[in-house]
Parts: sequence; C-alpha cells; structure tokens
Amino acid sequence: KSLVVGDGDFTFSFSLAQKWSKIDQHQDLVCTSYDSRESLMRKYGQVEITRTLSALEVISKNDRSELKILHSVDATKLATYFPKGSFSKIIFNFPHTGSQRVHENRNL
Repeated sequence: KSLVVGDGDFTFSFSLAQKWSKIDQHQDLVCTSYDSRESLMRKYGQVEITRTLSALEVISKNDRSELKILHSVDATKLATYFPKGSFSKIIFNFPHTGSQRVHENRNL
C-alpha cells in the first residue's frame, strides 16, 4: 500500500495510478491533501478537482485496487491518521511550509 502526502490538486496521484494501471502493477493507494476539499475547489477549480478525483476512482474500480482520498491531512502528524507500518511507500514530492518563500520550501 502506498501513501501520497500533500498532493495539492491530486494530479500526481492520478498520474501514478494511471501508470500503475498501464503496467499492471495494481496497488492500493491513499492520496492526501493538506487542504480541505472546499479549499482545493477554490484554489484549483471545482470542475478540475471533481474531474481528477472521479478519474482516480474509475482507475481504482477498474483495477480492483483500494483507493482512499483524504483531505485536511497534516503530513507532520501522520501517526495520528495511520497506524505505524501501514504503508510500504510514502511519497511526499514537494513539501510546502505554507509561506510564499520558495527557498524555505526547497530547504525541507
């Protein structure tokens, strides 16, 4: 089982699930965002977010793999959301401090 942490608009999770599906590597996937669903829709557009999340669910159904999409998940407190050892892979592409200073984010 794999965990994607802080996937802003869920396009990375979608691409990952799509790639796994094409190479017949069916894996359970938990996708998270720091933002609430409502906040994501304001940031990225309701149509885009709904389309991406729906596409993720379709891939999961077709592959018969488990998919969970969770919002408002703080990556610094993963132990409060998931038991230790829940995942074989944890992917956190580009941590964001919440500030607009790119150099601070890159230092993470």
